[in-house]
Amino acid sequence: MPSPWVPALRRRGFYLAVTTLAFSLATTSYFLNPDFFDWIPTQRIARPPLFGRIDIDSPTAIYYVVLAVLVCCMFGLRGVRESRTGRAMLAMRDNERGAQAYGLNATRVRLTAFALSGALAAVAGCLFAHHQQAIGSQPYQPFQSLIVFTMVIIGGVTVPIGAVLGALYIQGSQWFLPTEWQFVASGIGVLGILLILPGGIGGLLYRLRDRWLARVADHHRVSAPGLATSAPVIADAADALVDAATNGAVGDKPVEVHQ
Repeated sequence: MPSPWVPALRRRGFYLAVTTLAFSLATTSYFLNPDFFDWIPTQRIARPPLFGRIDIDSPTAIYYVVLAVLVCCMFGLRGVRESRTGRAMLAMRDNERGAQAYGLNATRVRLTAFALSGALAAVAGCLFAHHQQAIGSQPYQPFQSLIVFTMVIIGGVTVPIGAVLGALYIQGSQWFLPTEWQFVASGIGVLGILLILPGGIGGLLYRLRDRWLARVADHHRVSAPGLATSAPVIADAADALVDAATNGAVGDKPVEVHQ
């Protein structure tokens, strides 16, 4: 019997995200339906002490536990991103054919990404069940999945911190903005943000970081072509080439460009 993930392996980008929404709909309607499965607990879920010693039964304690797990996951994702596996996934995302030309197996890389994202989702689901002290189908309805999907799109799909930024935008606008400003969290506000920031809020932060680093590089007259065009360094190089051509040095010996 073929795996249900086989069709999803042929999808890319946002089409893949929409495909996973279909799987979540099947999960809500079937696997979380007590008419088909009687293993779903209906009673209150207790919070046992963490490591057998730390009491996490209070709302404040469970908040700090969730926050600590979030920080650990972010550092873990950063480590994965800088590892060989992470570089393979980034290469497959940016240029699939180029990555395959270097010997990467597209199916294995995608399955690794599915396994990693599924593990993170499982950890989040366990924490959510302990936070709510109950398991129900209401938090996993398709509309809630669309909200989570919107958070990821707003925050930026290319950076790990993007999901956190998108959640802060959606939930923060509902918590802290007055009623007349709630439209910024609606579909119109989301569409406006995506039109202005195609890469999401996370992409904007990374662009601002690159511009700041480029200015620092220009100030210290260091060539940084990977960040932005370094105008002073390029101008110096152009002047040096002109002087060398005028003096007849081009072709005789290498031109030294001092950065």
